[in-house]
Amino acid sequence: VTSRTVARTLRTANILLVGIIVVDVLALFLFLPTNIGASIVGYLLAPFVATGLVGYYQFTMIEASQNLGYRPSSKQRRNGKLVIGALVGAFLIGLGHSWIVATEIAKAFSS
Repeated sequence: VTSRTVARTLRTANILLVGIIVVDVLALFLFLPTNIGASIVGYLLAPFVATGLVGYYQFTMIEASQNLGYRPSSKQRRNGKLVIGALVGAFLIGLGHSWIVATEIAKAFSS
């Protein structure tokens, strides 16, 4: 196990962090059309895709920490907090989208 392997693993983790944030931002933009199709996509995108990316991020960080050349830094601790914040944000965004979907379904059945 070399420091090159650790660097590559941490680079992958950073890419995953960016991916989680991009998923959150895309799901936020799906509130703009205010139609049920966009909300269904936002509902699937935010909590489910973000959770998968967070799981892979955690797997990557565990893999990195098991290497002898790994030395945790303040940047990695900060990134861990960002991941948790992005995951909470994804679930809140998903909740908002599910509210819109539920409202539209209720409107369809009430008329």
